Amino acid sequence: MNRRVGAVMAVAVVLTGLLAGCSSDEKPATGLLAMLGKVKATPQSRMSVEYGDLDRQRELAEAAPDRTRSLLGTGLGNLAQYSIPIKDGVGLDLLGMHKAIRVGVPPQWAGLVEGDYDVDAVNKRLADRGVHRDSGDDDSTNWSSGGDDELRVDGPMAGVVPLNEFTKLRTAKGSFAYAPNQDLGWVTDPGDDTLADDPALQDLADCLGDVLSAHIMAVGPSKLMVASGVRATTPKDATEVICAEPGADLAVQLQQRAISQLADGQTTRQQPWSEILPGAKVDIAGKASTCVRITLPTPAGKLIGTTAALRADDLAELFAA
Repeated sequence: MNRRVGAVMAVAVVLTGLLAGCSSDEKPATGLLAMLGKVKATPQSRMSVEYGDLDRQRELAEAAPDRTRSLLGTGLGNLAQYSIPIKDGVGLDLLGMHKAIRVGVPPQWAGLVEGDYDVDAVNKRLADRGVHRDSGDDDSTNWSSGGDDELRVDGPMAGVVPLNEFTKLRTAKGSFAYAPNQDLGWVTDPGDDTLADDPALQDLADCLGDVLSAHIMAVGPSKLMVASGVRATTPKDATEVICAEPGADLAVQLQQRAISQLADGQTTRQQPWSEILPGAKVDIAGKASTCVRITLPTPAGKLIGTTAALRADDLAELFAA
């Protein structure tokens, strides 16, 4: 069964025979997997993924503002820090949207945000700022504030975003897409071959489970795909998850490596893993046994979302990638 089609059918019917991922239970696609299905699969887009369920992040932030500083806005990349000038500049409240995903590594990357906003009002603000209307119809409008990858300190987006994040834009009912170049097409016209069809990303999304934030990246010389995320409905039940997808043949070996590292290994900055990830548990996830999963309960008072701060070289060291 095509996994993207299966994800859509799950909304209307009870699925049987879903292809096995990294969970022992067959279940519909998670929010992460659904958003991966809206991104064109390319070697560049799969190298780095940041996802966020912004609605759930806001709920958690309201319940525990001091513990969610590094979590709120995940999925927006650096634009989470510029939500106020973006709202003031073009009338778009990014943090008030529903879901967000950002993929790729500069200079090749793109972002998509889903949610309700006043499209006509944003379009007018863009036009008033001198952003060029490239094309449009009743459903969407494409905009350019400069040439591909162009940095314009005095351009139409000066004071709104820090660099060239809004060079190419598409406004549409229910979504807002942005990129520094024509890679905008990754999220505006993904086609049939999407990141949700990538076997490793499917497994990692299923291994993470129903997360409200996630980061996926390729680490080390082997380009091992590793993901981290946060599951939580309240601050009290927050759990951080790290998953690596080496394939079934290497999963047991990698599990033993992770157990050893967590017991007496160190990060690349000489910090003991036992202090960075205290109380972590390691298992092999799923009937297909393709993923190694580390779960870490978040004690009361501890910041939520700290695994997102782990560097790629530390994750490569943890998993010997």
